[in-house]
Amino acid sequence: MNVTPENATDATAMILDVRSLRRAGLVSLLEAWARSCGLTLKASDFRENGLVENCKMIMLSVGNCTLCDPSLVQKIDAIRAQQPEAVLVAISDREDPDEMLRAFQIGIHGFIPTNLEPTVALQALTFLLSGGSFFPPAVLQRFLQHADIAIHDSEPQVERAEIAEVRSSHGLTMRQQEVLELLRHGISNKLIARELHMTEATVKVHVRQIMRKLGAANRTQVAVIVATDTSKAKALELN
Repeated sequence: MNVTPENATDATAMILDVRSLRRAGLVSLLEAWARSCGLTLKASDFRENGLVENCKMIMLSVGNCTLCDPSLVQKIDAIRAQQPEAVLVAISDREDPDEMLRAFQIGIHGFIPTNLEPTVALQALTFLLSGGSFFPPAVLQRFLQHADIAIHDSEPQVERAEIAEVRSSHGLTMRQQEVLELLRHGISNKLIARELHMTEATVKVHVRQIMRKLGAANRTQVAVIVATDTSKAKALELN
């Protein structure tokens, strides 16, 4: 099942899915998008080794399967080894915080739940193709809440100063930690500037420095990295 526009380049976008009907649906949805990006769209059974050379993007349609499944993780590792430069995208029926975290941990660049509006999904794919990453804000917010609950439930006496100490290991200044505290809750630069009594331009400088120090490509990755590191750090303290 291939979509090959007349002006196609060698670059390919792959859809991998074990379900034939679901593959066909994704091809129908993405045909025009792939053509507009100059990509050849191909679809294959996830269980087959159907990858071609020069895959620009590989979309893993996993349905309700969890990314914690060892056999699925093994398959993803094999795909990454074969196509290390490809953008990996998970298309999943699941949207719980643990699933999004797992996608991030195993090196997937984008997580698209199947209840996402098609127009938003296409915009996300375009952003991913240009080198960005995408995790839905609504799912990210639930993840951050989930991480906070885990911290407070496991260690009721944990104070903000202790959490800040965990973050300081990234080499952030006190001012950057203040910006980070607001950033991880999805607050805009404008509101951060108002809250911390600084200019929006100064906030942008702090955000860029935070992203550089954490090795994050965007604000979403900053929030996920911090929530993950904080949760892990507190878990280590309890063991």
